[in-house]
Amino acid sequence: MRRVAGVLAVSLAVVLAASALCLSEAGEVGRVAAAEGRSLEDMLAGARLTEDAGYEPGGLPPFVTVGRDDVLQWAWEEATGSAVPAEVPRADSAVEEDGW
Repeated sequence: MRRVAGVLAVSLAVVLAASALCLSEAGEVGRVAAAEGRSLEDMLAGARLTEDAGYEPGGLPPFVTVGRDDVLQWAWEEATGSAVPAEVPRADSAVEEDGW
C-alpha cells in the first residue's frame, strides 16, 4: 500500500486547528453565559457554535467520548468557578502500613 507523503501530518494539523477554534469558541460562550448569570441548562439549550454544522463527537470510543455539551459544560464551569478538580491519588497512598 502506498501513501501520499504528508497526508497524515496535514490531516492532523487541520483537526487540531479546528479543535482549537471550537474550544476557544466554547470558552467564549461559557464566559458570556456566566457573565449573564445563565444556568448551565439554559446555556446548553441556547448555545450556538460555528462548528455545529460539521460537529462529530471525539475521543476513543467506546472508552471515552467527548461531546459538544461536555465541552460547553467545562467552559461554563470554568467561567463560573464551579469546576471541581478531580482528586488525584497520591503516589504513596497505595503503600500499606507494612510497606507493601
